[in-house]
Amino acid sequence: MIGALHKKFGPETAHYRVESQDQMYHELREEFDSNEPKVRVIIGVLKGLTLSLEDDCTLEPEEVEGLFIRIKTAMQQIPDVRQKGVQKQAMKLFTTHVKIFRKIIPLHAEAMVKLNLTLCVDADINVRDAANDMLGNLMRVISDGLTTDETIHKDIFQKIVSQFKAILDDPNNNVQLISAIRAIGVFSKAIKVFLEEETLKGYLDRLIELSEQKLIKEFEDQRNPEEDTKNFKFILKKQKQLISYIESYSFILGELTEEPSEKVQNHFFRVCTIGVCNHRKLLEKYRHKFYEALVALVMSLSKHKQQFSQWIRKFVRKTLQETLKIPDAAIFGAESPEESLKDAIQFWREWLNKDQLWSQYSCNTVYDELICTIIADIKQLNLTYRVVKSQQDQASPAEEDEDAAQAVTEFKGQFLGSGLITFQATNNSHQQYLKRLADFLEILVPHCRDEWFLKWIPLISEVIIKKSIETPRICALYQILTTSMQVCSRHNYFDEIR
Repeated sequence: MIGALHKKFGPETAHYRVESQDQMYHELREEFDSNEPKVRVIIGVLKGLTLSLEDDCTLEPEEVEGLFIRIKTAMQQIPDVRQKGVQKQAMKLFTTHVKIFRKIIPLHAEAMVKLNLTLCVDADINVRDAANDMLGNLMRVISDGLTTDETIHKDIFQKIVSQFKAILDDPNNNVQLISAIRAIGVFSKAIKVFLEEETLKGYLDRLIELSEQKLIKEFEDQRNPEEDTKNFKFILKKQKQLISYIESYSFILGELTEEPSEKVQNHFFRVCTIGVCNHRKLLEKYRHKFYEALVALVMSLSKHKQQFSQWIRKFVRKTLQETLKIPDAAIFGAESPEESLKDAIQFWREWLNKDQLWSQYSCNTVYDELICTIIADIKQLNLTYRVVKSQQDQASPAEEDEDAAQAVTEFKGQFLGSGLITFQATNNSHQQYLKRLADFLEILVPHCRDEWFLKWIPLISEVIIKKSIETPRICALYQILTTSMQVCSRHNYFDEIR
């Protein structure tokens, strides 16, 4: 309760923070020293400290060290104990406030890594998730200790890295593989500094090799996706591995000075495309981690501008195709096409709005490439239709048959002999694609920054107007134009013309 009050009222309760944190620490210490510690009390105090420490830590250095020792003790696995509340809350406190312990961690770095790896393969899925979150933050503190203030000795670092290298080299160690993949990525700067860039390139090659064998192959060999639903653990493993690989690639690529080879770029494309194609299958808590990992990788690629422009063009094209594709569930009536599209658009909406991660150049490049791809697609679509006078009459292409064009003009919606005038698309798939594209823009554009879209108004309007003159009865064209004009209206786009 005290921690929740500090979190909610912040500065208003600041003058109580010294006393409350001191009291919570002493309560925790007494429970750990007791012969019969109360589990609920320990969990409550750890929760209170997690919330109270968000604004400031008023504990003395010896109290911070004492808190670290007790948190580390609380994380230890106890055989035959099914209650994991203390363990999970201790990991949450450590993960949230790891910077408080940055001066202490170097003294316990090797032991903490060993403990963390053990927790990453715990039987309890919530413990494993908490341990994986903790590992990333722990690795960053250790990496900073190596490359920034040099509080961790090089020999200790080599011992830690050797643990992860052994995991990567062991073909049968799948349970700790995710942890090793992430660790190599986080340690990439330290590996480059202390073990040279060639060693880091060797680790990248090893990760690519493992990814081809253990990730891409599993997805490509998946003949019946429904079988995955029978093995929940297998689904989680694949999703976690996917995110770990992308995260690690982004760290490593950010440190390498050489431009990525075509082979490496193609591998990145395949891995990222797997994530997009399986986006709707990702559990909610892993979706946002995937978006963030993908942003990080694109940012790392963007420093190699020539390769980046080619890569992102190819990736945006493939991703847009996957977004607009009607899934089997919609085809067979399990869900509506509209709902499937909204769910697929979540990828673009969330990915493009990670403002705290994107650089302006990278995000604008991705958005511009998306709009360019859309405009190019619209230009190439065959939206012509055939005019059918009656069931007995033969159809004729509207753009070729002057008589049919005249009939359209003279008999708008009127009966002609034994039947109504009807219009049949020359290419149904193109008409369907345009409709999905119009719905896509209608949903996505309002969720992105208007200034991104405003500069494209002249070109996209020109393309739509030309298409509508050629085929005036295609409603989806006017839907796209309406979306564009709504953006213009919000910013008084045409005021200067007046």
